[in-house]
Amino acid sequence: MSAITIKQIIKDAGGPDAIAQASSKVGGDISKDAVYKWGKTGIPDRHWPVIIALTSCRPEDLYAANCAARGLPTDVLLPDSEPLSRSSTAAAVPTAAATSSRFPLSVEG
Repeated sequence: MSAITIKQIIKDAGGPDAIAQASSKVGGDISKDAVYKWGKTGIPDRHWPVIIALTSCRPEDLYAANCAARGLPTDVLLPDSEPLSRSSTAAAVPTAAATSSRFPLSVEG
């Protein structure tokens, strides 16, 4: 099965007009002209909630479609390693508790 494209996502959402109108209803700022550019640039992640609400797309679908539009691979590779899975990626991200002692949030002075 092939991955969904940005063009198909826009079509499934009802087209550029429908996307712009749905965005406006929730206080967003997506213009119809901006939607036409998404085929080459990908859908900005700040607009994903509107697209998800209008379609059956999952964040994973949007990510893959964006990578394809931008000519990027969808797998994260590290030198001499296998692609990271979701669980290993989550484990590799430091938590706030782990970084707070090295990077204090307030500056005294």
